[in-house]
Amino acid sequence: MRIKISSLCIISLLVLFVSISCKQDIPLSPDPLAFSQDGGTYYQKVSISITSNHASAIYYTTDGSTPTKESPRYQDPIELNTTTRLSAIALDTNGAVKHQKVSDYIIPSKPLSHPYLDVPERTIYHVSPLYEYSKDGGASWLSCEGPSQTLETIKAGDHVWVRHQIVSTDLHDLGKVLSTDGYDLVAGQAYVAQFDGTAINEQDTGVLDVDFSDFTGTIVIPTLINKGTQDFYGSIDMDFYASEDPVITEDDHLFLSVTTNEFPLAAGATYGASIDGSPPTDASWFMSLVDFSTISYNTSLELEGHYYIGYRIAEEQELLVQNNWTPPQSVDSIYFTAEEDEEIRGAFKIVNSWGVGNSWEHIPDGSYYLPFDAAVRLKLQVYYTLNNPEEVYHPSLLASFQIAHQDRSSCLVSVGIGDPEHPIMEKRLQSIFLNLEKESLVAGTQNPYPEHPIVMDISEFAPYLDMHDVFLRIVNTSDITHPATVSSFSIELYDEYEGPDSPSVQTLDVEDAPLGTVESGEMETYMIETAGVLDTYQLSIAQDRERTLQASSFHVEERSLTEEEITQLLDMQRQETIPQERSLGGQIRATGLDPMSESQIRSLKTIASLGSLYHKTLPSEMDLSNTQYFPPIGNQGPKGSCSAFSNAYYIHTYNEAREHGWNLSNAEWDNALGSPSASYLDKIMSPDFTYHLASIGPGSNHVSVISIIDRLGSATWREMPYENVDDIVKDSYTYPWPSEDAFREAALYRSQRPNKNYFDENSVGFIELDSTAKIEVLQHLIASGYCLSTSIWSEGFFDGKDSWMDGKDVISLDGASEEEIIKFKNIADHAQTIVGYQMGDAWDPENP
Repeated sequence: MRIKISSLCIISLLVLFVSISCKQDIPLSPDPLAFSQDGGTYYQKVSISITSNHASAIYYTTDGSTPTKESPRYQDPIELNTTTRLSAIALDTNGAVKHQKVSDYIIPSKPLSHPYLDVPERTIYHVSPLYEYSKDGGASWLSCEGPSQTLETIKAGDHVWVRHQIVSTDLHDLGKVLSTDGYDLVAGQAYVAQFDGTAINEQDTGVLDVDFSDFTGTIVIPTLINKGTQDFYGSIDMDFYASEDPVITEDDHLFLSVTTNEFPLAAGATYGASIDGSPPTDASWFMSLVDFSTISYNTSLELEGHYYIGYRIAEEQELLVQNNWTPPQSVDSIYFTAEEDEEIRGAFKIVNSWGVGNSWEHIPDGSYYLPFDAAVRLKLQVYYTLNNPEEVYHPSLLASFQIAHQDRSSCLVSVGIGDPEHPIMEKRLQSIFLNLEKESLVAGTQNPYPEHPIVMDISEFAPYLDMHDVFLRIVNTSDITHPATVSSFSIELYDEYEGPDSPSVQTLDVEDAPLGTVESGEMETYMIETAGVLDTYQLSIAQDRERTLQASSFHVEERSLTEEEITQLLDMQRQETIPQERSLGGQIRATGLDPMSESQIRSLKTIASLGSLYHKTLPSEMDLSNTQYFPPIGNQGPKGSCSAFSNAYYIHTYNEAREHGWNLSNAEWDNALGSPSASYLDKIMSPDFTYHLASIGPGSNHVSVISIIDRLGSATWREMPYENVDDIVKDSYTYPWPSEDAFREAALYRSQRPNKNYFDENSVGFIELDSTAKIEVLQHLIASGYCLSTSIWSEGFFDGKDSWMDGKDVISLDGASEEEIIKFKNIADHAQTIVGYQMGDAWDPENP
């Protein structure tokens, strides 16, 4: 578990105060044959680029051999995800070897699992046939046979080592065996938890049962294991460390030492965790274990940023002492930040979707500023989606089907793979959720299906095609006689999918056509045989291609919302009816933000630890709306599409422009046409694609829109132009669904969490901005290139003389009552987009 905290204290039941320090990046000197990453130990996959000045060709190997002209020729960055020796040669124009270079990259498997020795079991764990072991301190070596290696004999005095057969620097001292009979205390999992004065909130498992009255801080709970053959009784010394990497050693930051009281621990028993190894639910045992008179901690230690936490058991009279250190797979981590200041200096830049000027703002630029302290007082609700667009995504497998039915909201469609009764995966066309009254709602509105095929990207099914069939499921929930007619169903396999006109390599259809009719109240499934049908080439090109690969420096840990957080959000949703439009400044302004359903709230994630998301010093100001990727300030007009404008038009356009390298700097908003510049319409996402699919009419919310982007993608404005219609008062508006070409184009532009498959209902993250620490979380996200969506009460922000926005377009809560603050939280009716911030000396509220 990784958590984000605002206190600079970490103890094993004591507070450690630390101050701020900075780490500077040091540039590398030039190299005639250069690797983009130095050799060494990495804890995530590494992408290596190779360069050489004036070389005619570069050849490389990754198997430890010396490269030749017959070796692979370097063209694209080399992805390393396991321990590797990378060797390269650069040739001159005559074909002679000009430069040579060799580097070793030690990359532990995931999850982190360094080799360790279990003396009673005579077994070395976490190895592979690529490793070898020695029992005589390295004098002789034998190959490992698998993921574990059983030793025929082991005796006192044996000194066991493990090393990689090619990368000899991947070397592990497993320790000298002191005895084969006795107790053996082993350092197990370290658990970091934040303590609020009455309980310990363990992010993943609920509440630890401890009451320390007025203590506030962060604690570390150790896990002690006796892996020996005899019981233990006595006291031990423990040292706690903070490390920049998961390997805890004496060279790391010692922040606390403590001696325990005497305690028993039977052979094979665990102290501090449940039987199944899950985090402890009661830490009171550790209170009685600690001898508080022995505690020594380092008050001068300076820590800021992401650290791994582990400990050492200082006990020498046992079977093996090397396992007294917390292993890399058992450390926990934490993010240190400065203590909250009384004055929070800075502001977020927010863009609206009401165009530029138009009487809602004073400075005609389509944006305004929300100071940090005001955002915290309002407990601003912020929504994020994590993307790391390193590669352009090309779908490999599409499903196409055509259905006739009078009501899109009562004829439910899904495509799946495997046995329909127990599918491996099943992907829905419509968003289905429960409202606050537990009533089932289906997005899409009560209008007929389009008279053309609907296309969905199902590339995530590809790994299962060789063993399982694909099915189409139709559930007709109509309570009146409205049969559904299925006229086509096929899947299309692509080698290089570039859009609607791309030719497929193979198309498979349902054998029996026409497919048939599904009566009201009935369900039917239609199968396409794929198991054993596709050849090796077809299966290889179909394999799933993740759009958002995880960069080697990217890491964010998320968690589900707690029941308390869910309850608070549900209570806010139930307070008052949210209007879909406002009379602001003498004009009617469309808003359109719907409240979230309970099922949507329960699907939200939040950030537990930023990790190394942005590992440099935060810049004093950021403005993503001034980059080449951001579209022009748009105007939703009278339509209740604010969430689609924020999440699709602004944020998803920005994400896709980053991925594809599009330059939108010269794009402008045409007020006469109500659209962006015509020459950029194929690079700007259509709000209507997501809004019409996500809305239950009128309005939508963040989760609904982002879920469409995750599951189906988003078409561009060119393929699905925005309809500037007042859907709030026009009951007859049908929310037309996309054309076939728009569905096909949308497959190119999907969103998904980094380094994960595409099968998520939604990838929405949620942050309630209730502390300075959360402000820094948002700053890290923005500095890393993420635009964020938020919800506001538009009347409070923009309503004429009573508006909280001053003449500089800065929100001020000086005259706001607590009743108005509560109303802001309960009647958030308008989606907005956070695009930047200014802080410290860069922030001047008189000249933002």
